[in-house]
Amino acid sequence: YFKDGYYNRKYEHRFRHVKACVNSLGSDKIYYAPNDEVHNTDQVNELFQKYYASGEEGIILKDTNGIWENKRSKSAR
Repeated sequence: YFKDGYYNRKYEHRFRHVKACVNSLGSDKIYYAPNDEVHNTDQVNELFQKYYASGEEGIILKDTNGIWENKRSKSAR
């Protein structure tokens, strides 16, 4: 899947793959972070406030149609 710093699959596929790998380990020490879907900036702000109020540092936004690159993505700008 990975070649030259890229994973040429959409986020949904990558997330399912990671989830299956983590679940197959059967470990309570390795887990994936919660995954929420938002569709507008109001939802982004609401989600940020929810996690921030619960003591988290913030949220990370990902383009579900984006390809993974081994660098900071510019696709959400």
